[in-house]
Amino acid sequence: MSRRALLLIAFIALAPGCSLILADPDETQVGHVPADTPGEETRLRGQVAENPDDLGVRFALARRQEQNGLLEAASLNYGIVAQGLPAGRFTRPWLAYARVELALDRDRSAQHALENVLAVVPDDESWYQLNADYRDAALLLAPLLAREGKSEDVEKLRARFVDQLGGEPEEWPIR
Repeated sequence: MSRRALLLIAFIALAPGCSLILADPDETQVGHVPADTPGEETRLRGQVAENPDDLGVRFALARRQEQNGLLEAASLNYGIVAQGLPAGRFTRPWLAYARVELALDRDRSAQHALENVLAVVPDDESWYQLNADYRDAALLLAPLLAREGKSEDVEKLRARFVDQLGGEPEEWPIR
């Protein structure tokens, strides 16, 4: 792996809300992105154009685009970030991509992204409960599976949500 790739992974791992660092939940929500300064999105787009392989900047651009309601653009950039990172290692880019895909009524790609979140196996089992991305992914995935009539999969996911991910039964969206 190149030095640049290692630096990128370290940057993302240390960013608030990534799967490898415990972060205050308030710091991990798109709504808590600092207010848009004049030209911020343009500046980020310029940085991405200069260095398209900088996934950290691309992720910041996607967050800004999502916040500004530019869902198609955010979807594209989140997808590039999620696909560009090592498989099975990061949850946040896949969850962000799924959230935008759901907003765009693209259930199939959202389902795939949510399954990728839940497929990440942390080094320490306690991260299943510490990282809210797992619970969020399960809560978003359950209705998609229910609409497809996959009641057995929904029940398995509910059991995992409560037992492994630390979710509360009252939070479960399927009754």
